[in-house]
Amino acid sequence: MAKKIPFKVVFASDEDSDYPASELNSHSPTVHGWRSNSSSPVTPKEIVLRFFNPARIYRIQVLAHQHYIPERIELWLHYSSKSAPSTPSSQSFEYMGFVALSDNSSTNFTSRELQSVTVAPKVGSHLKLRLGPPHSNKFNVENQVALLAINILGEELTPEELTAIQSNTALLSATPAN
Repeated sequence: MAKKIPFKVVFASDEDSDYPASELNSHSPTVHGWRSNSSSPVTPKEIVLRFFNPARIYRIQVLAHQHYIPERIELWLHYSSKSAPSTPSSQSFEYMGFVALSDNSSTNFTSRELQSVTVAPKVGSHLKLRLGPPHSNKFNVENQVALLAINILGEELTPEELTAIQSNTALLSATPAN
């Protein structure tokens, strides 16, 4: 049975100091979400989430801001054991696909867009979201992108599954004897 997978933001390519990426760690009425820095030349924008425990991912939900809307969001998954040290730059991610977002002009920029993507079940410990350029509109003169919430649905791996995966990984990376 799929359930919410808890995570922590471990990397953001940039952020507005009033809307830090850590805002995505929890959901509540007082949370304002993440927004890119208006003066940053970095493109595309990236956010990396680390799951509290490795999990099999089934669905990813993203709630976009009504004004600061990326044209698309790419989804990338990475797996490493909980004990393995890793930084976002040292990880290799597997491309899972992307979602395209509406420019929101049909609602006069008043509606937030929730995208819910069902994915082929994959095991991961980290999710990277790569946000494309923003849709242009009169409310986004500084060309920022923003996310209000992220929800990951799946199943945390059992200790037995973790052991099996780690054994398989060790076998695949072993150097054959000459």
